[in-house]
Amino acid sequence: MRINITINPRNYITDIDSNSLIYVVLFFILLVIIPTLVGEAKSFPELTALEAADLAYQEAKKWDKEAILWYLCPSGRSLDYHWGENELAWEWDIMFARARDEQIYMLKIVDKQIVSQEETGFIKRISPPQPNFPKNQPIISLKQAAQIIFNQGAPSWERPNVVYIIDNSLEELRGRPVWFFLFWSQFSSYAVDGINGGLLKREYFDPLTLKKINPEEVKSEFYPEQVESIEGENYIYDFFETINEGKTEQYFSMMDQDLAGNAATQKMWKTSFSSLELIKVVSLYLEEKNKWHDQQPLYKVTIYAISKPGAPYYGWDEGRNTRWISIAPRGDSWKIVAIDTSP
Repeated sequence: MRINITINPRNYITDIDSNSLIYVVLFFILLVIIPTLVGEAKSFPELTALEAADLAYQEAKKWDKEAILWYLCPSGRSLDYHWGENELAWEWDIMFARARDEQIYMLKIVDKQIVSQEETGFIKRISPPQPNFPKNQPIISLKQAAQIIFNQGAPSWERPNVVYIIDNSLEELRGRPVWFFLFWSQFSSYAVDGINGGLLKREYFDPLTLKKINPEEVKSEFYPEQVESIEGENYIYDFFETINEGKTEQYFSMMDQDLAGNAATQKMWKTSFSSLELIKVVSLYLEEKNKWHDQQPLYKVTIYAISKPGAPYYGWDEGRNTRWISIAPRGDSWKIVAIDTSP
């Protein structure tokens, strides 16, 4: 017996359209309209040590395809507050060398952008490159090296001077990749092998002469004056973190009452800070004492701010801003006593 089945294409298409139209529309909204309205998620323009080295390497290869990473250092005080956890920095100075001559290629990265690059004539390669030297980025990351020295007593709450270097000024460390750290709260340095991660050396220095001393001559694990200064800096970092996290009561509690002011003034502060999508300290420097007000430590602070879409202007430029911030001791902690646009 033969059965004939006839399908009407018009009815079929109509049926499919009626059942699927709503899903097609929803799919379109999710993939096209919503991302357009929300926009790309914003973030701070910082790079890890590995990201910075690799970005610079792409340019260094144009200089010489056999370029070798020779030096990697966060510029100035641009190391992130949580550097030991995220190994981020806002600025990086990077150098590459090559085997065929002693020339050095220098690059500088600021806010994820290469802002300068050149073959320099005043710095020359000293040590011969070895086959196990990595070309584009360190084998041992900054974060890995940090964990090694933290386990040896280095303070995670301090932002040290740090550099990845092959031509070390210390002859015994020269000629191999080394992560080198200097902590001022301890007047102590740490050296970590950049290839196998071993602790190579720890040295101590006299806080007055800065000359190297023997471990038995160390008078204190931490020096109170240095610790107090670092704690003051950290208070400023913490203050802006609470603003970034929208913890209104907490950031008001960190301000001196005269600065926080009455209800009207607090509303002004809250409106200003609430207009920002992101805010974070880039770096800070303690000003000379002759610039301080009422003997209160004064810091020149670079702050990165990103406003919420459509928010009115409340004095925060997109990107880097400079503020002068004074702090004062209150009991066993600090208070923010002034935030100014000039010293």
